[in-house]
Amino acid sequence: FRASEFLIFAGYGLTDALNIEFEAAMIDAELERAANDPTAVPDDVSESGLGDVQTQINWMWSRETVSRPAFFSFFETVYPLQKDKKLIGTSDWELKFGTGMVRGFKWGTMTIRAAAEYNRSERTFDLGEIAVEYLRRLSSSWRVYTGVEGTQDEIELITELQWHFTPGAYAKINNAFGITSKATDWAPEVGLMMSLWGAGSGLRGLGH
Repeated sequence: FRASEFLIFAGYGLTDALNIEFEAAMIDAELERAANDPTAVPDDVSESGLGDVQTQINWMWSRETVSRPAFFSFFETVYPLQKDKKLIGTSDWELKFGTGMVRGFKWGTMTIRAAAEYNRSERTFDLGEIAVEYLRRLSSSWRVYTGVEGTQDEIELITELQWHFTPGAYAKINNAFGITSKATDWAPEVGLMMSLWGAGSGLRGLGH
């Protein structure tokens, strides 16, 4: 399986503690059947078009203090916009609810989060994405991120270098490496993030 993807992300801080995010993907994917695969899967399947489209609401309901970490919750909806596709997009509603905590230390910031997921097509509730993340500010311009995240049998190790070239914008180079057998082997990513109105709510910094 190989795919190339273009992602667009937008987030808006409604308050200091509440924000909403939107993310959409355009994807070009190809699946080649292995020589030892005895199933009736075609030798080659290719699809392109709209990938996953989702919105997420984040709420920081407890701020960090000297004695305890910050706590947050989030609700995510993935829309069923590709009902007839096999490789790309989502064919039915997916709903996720999760919570996590953030704690800053002298050596960096740690985030732990977990979610439950409902897949309408399968009518099931499952453990959703879990993650343990670390963010370190090296200087006013450079930050490094590493994390382990995924769902059940699709776990990835992620590394990222961020260059904050202005107070409101940064470029990032990201690599995801599959830890479990069903995770993508290698997924490099190059991106640009910008804040158009001030510094933003900061909730996006909880992840990567």
